[in-house]
Amino acid sequence: MSTISVSTQSELLSALKIARGGDTIQLAAGNYGNITLNGTKAATKYLKYSGEVKIVSANPGDKAVVNKLFMEGVQNLTFENIKFDYTSATTTNGQPVLLKSSKEITFRSSVFDGETAGGYGSGTGLKVSAGSDILVQNSTFTNYRKGIEAWAVDGFDILNNKLQGISYDGIVSGHVQDFTIRGNTVAMRPDLGADNHRDVIQIYNQGPKAPSSNILIENNKLTSTDTVTHGIYMGNADAKSTGSGSEFYSNVVIRGNTIETGQRLGIGIGHTNGLKITGNTLIQNDALNDNTRPITIPMLQVEQASTNVTITDNILHGQPIPSNSGNWAAVTGADAGWTVRDNAIVKLDWKIGQSTADPWAGVRGNGEADQFRYKGTWVSTGDRTDVNSKLNFEEGDTIILVNYEQNSFKGVSGGNKLDVSSTGDYSKINSIVDLQELAATSPKLSASVSGDTLTLHITQTGGVHDIVLEGLGQEYQSTYDASLF
Repeated sequence: MSTISVSTQSELLSALKIARGGDTIQLAAGNYGNITLNGTKAATKYLKYSGEVKIVSANPGDKAVVNKLFMEGVQNLTFENIKFDYTSATTTNGQPVLLKSSKEITFRSSVFDGETAGGYGSGTGLKVSAGSDILVQNSTFTNYRKGIEAWAVDGFDILNNKLQGISYDGIVSGHVQDFTIRGNTVAMRPDLGADNHRDVIQIYNQGPKAPSSNILIENNKLTSTDTVTHGIYMGNADAKSTGSGSEFYSNVVIRGNTIETGQRLGIGIGHTNGLKITGNTLIQNDALNDNTRPITIPMLQVEQASTNVTITDNILHGQPIPSNSGNWAAVTGADAGWTVRDNAIVKLDWKIGQSTADPWAGVRGNGEADQFRYKGTWVSTGDRTDVNSKLNFEEGDTIILVNYEQNSFKGVSGGNKLDVSSTGDYSKINSIVDLQELAATSPKLSASVSGDTLTLHITQTGGVHDIVLEGLGQEYQSTYDASLF
């Protein structure tokens, strides 16, 4: 094992030709420009090292700088305390550090310094395409459109990194096996005028490669201050289109993460076999900054067809929702066989560190009149589902529907006194008969019953608001008298 000291790009390339497993190439402070390492040719097969070769800065306080790095067919190479400085962000799709079909590559304690375009992060900090056994650890990514992107990698660990100023996707991947994302902090800075689908972490399945498996997302802090960016999103396009179990994600654990956002899909998981979601905190970010858009509540939603699902000990604003991942609408009673327990439901003003005692405990059957308010503005840009298991009209409870579009609600004259505004954008409901009358006569409200659950469907221009009222379905059907309406 030897240390080779270099101070120019040509000296670095020469050192790589003579290095052997266990050697360290030490870079003096300075700029090493654009570096291409292609180990797929006979003349460069030395880039497939039998043991680890390190490229390190001689002075970690004054890191050596690389502007661009392209590697293909390289093996057993580590970069430590290097600054990757993206200086030519001419398009949003630039890839200044790109790995293809390489193995046992490590980036440790390094800085990935991006560029902004129009004030927002541009390009991709690190892209890994194919290959295996990749490690990114204790590094910082700043001002990119995408922080880290991976495709068809077998063995990828992203550990204890900081990603900040990311405008589109923090970590995005498809078809990655044995994938660990642990201990990272990802802070988004999205362009509110662009990109209708953004994610702090996204895993997708679309194409001929096998779906991702053996995934661990653990102890990360994920934040976004808008209502468009998902927290952890794992849509599964191939399983959704084919229905084949072979396209399901498998062996997925999401544990101990803190997620703060304003998007409804705080955690959205598509078709999966073997899913454990436990010990996470998923709450609305109280620093939301896109005030021109409706504020949405992040929820935990899982595709109804998923199997071997366990959801426990999470802190949430509402109960986990079995869903149709085609449109992420709630599907009542679809979670048969799932283990869902011990999840703490907290109010929107709950802060990390406060008690998680159920704020609605004892509401139903408490002998007091409670008011449940729902707003039409909540579905200005998409569908939404709210679940209510506490409503009890016998105690004087009421439902308030407010800020919906005009001509949404209507009653009949005489008989039952239903409170509906003259413009049809407001209604106050205090009985099961009020619900029946609204559903029978309102232009934009309908109702459906499944078992003992009644669901109100309020159709607005921007989306459908489903209000799920548990424990009222049988009463609604058994007392319904069409002659009243």
